[in-house]
Amino acid sequence: MVYELKYRDADIFLKITIAVVIALVAGFPPIIVYSALGVSMAVVAVFADSVALGAVALVPLGLFSYPHLVPPVFAAAGVIVFAMEKRQGYFIKTSIMAGAIFAGFILFGWVSGGDSNPGLAVTALMSLAAGATVALGDYMPLKGQWRMPAKTVIAALAIYGAWQFRASNIIFAENWLIGLALSGSLAFMALMARRIDLAGAFGGVVAGVVSYVTLGTGGFVILAAFVIFSEIATYVSRNRAEKPFDFKRDEPDGRGLYNVAANMGPAMLFALVALFCDDPFVFTVGFCASLGGALADTVSGELGRVYGGKTVDIHTLAPARPGANGAISMVGVEVGIASALLIGGGAVLLKITSIGGAVAIFAGALAGNLADSFLGSILENKGLLTNSQVNFWAMLSAGLVGAYIALML
Repeated sequence: MVYELKYRDADIFLKITIAVVIALVAGFPPIIVYSALGVSMAVVAVFADSVALGAVALVPLGLFSYPHLVPPVFAAAGVIVFAMEKRQGYFIKTSIMAGAIFAGFILFGWVSGGDSNPGLAVTALMSLAAGATVALGDYMPLKGQWRMPAKTVIAALAIYGAWQFRASNIIFAENWLIGLALSGSLAFMALMARRIDLAGAFGGVVAGVVSYVTLGTGGFVILAAFVIFSEIATYVSRNRAEKPFDFKRDEPDGRGLYNVAANMGPAMLFALVALFCDDPFVFTVGFCASLGGALADTVSGELGRVYGGKTVDIHTLAPARPGANGAISMVGVEVGIASALLIGGGAVLLKITSIGGAVAIFAGALAGNLADSFLGSILENKGLLTNSQVNFWAMLSAGLVGAYIALML
């Protein structure tokens, strides 16, 4: 037992040492060196039959427009590849990651003259917040090497978000009242129509208030569009299905708080980050992409159930029952694409994003819809995830993909 403790202590010390060395190296080269290094590592990794590792090398280059953020992201990527293991505790993961990010920030600031760093205390808080967020990414239901690029994308967005954070970005109080009135009215109507239970109505009110306070009328309209079109698709599906709708079978988690949190929760996370950012563009795209993915998933599932025709499992391509976990159809794919276009185009018309942002929203929404199908086929069918958990991770993936693409624009 004593030997095991000593071995674990030495192992933790080694991981911390690796993280510090990576951060030290990350702080010095100019941005052009990182570009050459990232592309070279990606090419080598692909030829070595490790596409995932190549993706890790390229992810930090998405912040090319923010040279002072590339070193800490490279440091975080190095820790993810070489120094982070699942058996480490959350505190250890956070400490190692935050230390590497902090060193990348500080060293690059010293080398470049220090203009990019807001001071040691603020940089330490930024690094701790980003490190804690990346450590949470270790709980994603992904296996194998693809966990690494996914966590690196989270690191890039977390570092960018921490750098953008301004606690002084306060919203006027009347926005809370307007958001509460609008979302409360919609939730009350849904409750009276028995489309949702009391806990779900409360969750919907919270989501409505958050979207209105953070992104104004445009954000609330995007949220309302998701709710309204999802309900229309569900109504059509239930009234045209040959097989009567079975609530326990087709909606095992119900239309309650868990369902609301799974479908809207990721979007609310992006909205809250956007609230405190000086430039909320990236996280506004994440908000819209997450809801776009949720709408695409709902509409493709509901309409594909009754109009889809031939249905196959997305993972095995074997014939599947319409509406089954992981089942896709041509009609479902088409209406899913249309739903993603609707949210992306709506965001442009509402002037909460640009044409480039709409492209990122569209791509993120499609990625989230595909992620939902794959997770349903691979993990939900095996009982490893519930339907709500699949929805949450898929919509979070939609937001992450959309936000990262926006970060590269």
